[in-house]
Amino acid sequence: MRASVGEGGKNKPADVAIVQDLLNRQPTTMTQLKLDGLTSQELTDAIKKYQEEVMKSPEPDGRVDAGGGTYKRMLKDAAESTAERLFGSRRSTMGPTTRTAVVEDLYKKQFSSTPAGLTTVVSALIADVDITDIRWAAYMMATVKRETGNTFQPIEEWGKGKGKDYGDPEQYVDQAGKKHNNVYYGRGYVQLTWLTNYLGVGTAIGKGEELAVDPAKALEHDIAYPVMSYGMRHGTFTTKKLSDYISGTQCDYPHARRIINGMDHAYEIAADAEAIEVILRVAVL
Repeated sequence: MRASVGEGGKNKPADVAIVQDLLNRQPTTMTQLKLDGLTSQELTDAIKKYQEEVMKSPEPDGRVDAGGGTYKRMLKDAAESTAERLFGSRRSTMGPTTRTAVVEDLYKKQFSSTPAGLTTVVSALIADVDITDIRWAAYMMATVKRETGNTFQPIEEWGKGKGKDYGDPEQYVDQAGKKHNNVYYGRGYVQLTWLTNYLGVGTAIGKGEELAVDPAKALEHDIAYPVMSYGMRHGTFTTKKLSDYISGTQCDYPHARRIINGMDHAYEIAADAEAIEVILRVAVL
């Protein structure tokens, strides 16, 4: 939980969902709340009732602050921890019934924007049979958010590799013997770089030498998405892969950044992944 929920709170959807989940698991007779990440008078009343009946507070304020007394007591009283319930492995399957409209709505509430390419990326994740864990999907989305400047659209690397080794022109001779002089700077959702990666990943996703011949194709969604999915699952970019950090009961979002780029902005991306994970869980029917 990152911010306040309830009366006068910031009421970010991810935090609201955590409080709803905690209240639903308290050993009381309170009415079960819908886990939708949306604030309401019903939620505020439930918080006050918990403060009155469980905490015996003489002045319930209907608010849960991150790290505050009410939040700590809720965690203590819950049969399971929030981390295990919301971010564990028991509800890890991401089915095709995810409602993209709900994702869009909650994303906008959480991050104050609706990126142009959000629906396209979410739809691709849902259709991807190799992504069966919501936590993988959440981390991939958080990565795209960062790598594309929150546009969720494939982009060219800022500076186009200027000053970097892969920013120099490199010649590729195709199977027909034709020579191609290209610069293999970053392109796509996760900035594919180097000729060896354009050729290797291109071959792995069934595009053969197309990306080596014409690296601009990495900017097409139908190529950029499988490049990201394959690369993050197989450790193509840095040798580190999703299952190294997110598997079973393990969920190490901060260090999962090593899949793409060391620890650059690792904790910012991790915080986004946590929020996006809750959004995805709420959106799964």
